[in-house]
Amino acid sequence: VASHLGALANCYNKLGRLQAVAGDFAAAQASYQQGVTIGAKLVAENPTVAEHQSALAESYDSLGIQQSYAGGFDAARSSHARALELRERLAAEHPNVAEHRQALAMSHNNLALLQTNLGELTAARASYQRSLEICGRLAADNPGEAEYQDNLARYLNNLGLLQANTGEAADARESFQRAIKIQEQLVTANPTQLVCQDALASALLNLAVLHAQ
Repeated sequence: VASHLGALANCYNKLGRLQAVAGDFAAAQASYQQGVTIGAKLVAENPTVAEHQSALAESYDSLGIQQSYAGGFDAARSSHARALELRERLAAEHPNVAEHRQALAMSHNNLALLQTNLGELTAARASYQRSLEICGRLAADNPGEAEYQDNLARYLNNLGLLQANTGEAADARESFQRAIKIQEQLVTANPTQLVCQDALASALLNLAVLHAQ
């Protein structure tokens, strides 16, 4: 039964997140792989069900992150590519569903992080720019949605780090300052949310390090 398999895949994904938080990365990778295996079966048997495609993409992205941690960079690239393929399709087929576009931006950011670690800086910059393009539109269209604003700031911060590491100080400063402005607004609107404060502190620190160089 598809609903039962979907619930099982979701359980494996949740278990993987718990294992990753606990530092058991090998176990997390195995759990996400189970999620991928079950999810791929569901998509093959129900190719038009967006929910199954979305869940499979999430499993692939999570698996890719764990594979990267373990040094399996080729496998991680393949997993992120599969997630991107699924999310590109979902965003194209359901253009009015913001969640699909948000997930697509995240997949581009995940791929950019991998490309940065591999020294593929031109490709990483393009991936970051794509995530910013998508998330920027979401944030502009939904100014009251804190999650979109937070994601935009985080992607700007990531791009700023890349620019700083490639000697593009002026561009990095602009990226960090844009991220800081967004995070300051989020902290003002959500003064008890520690995650917003942490993100703001990170962007401020990155800007301070840039100025010190």
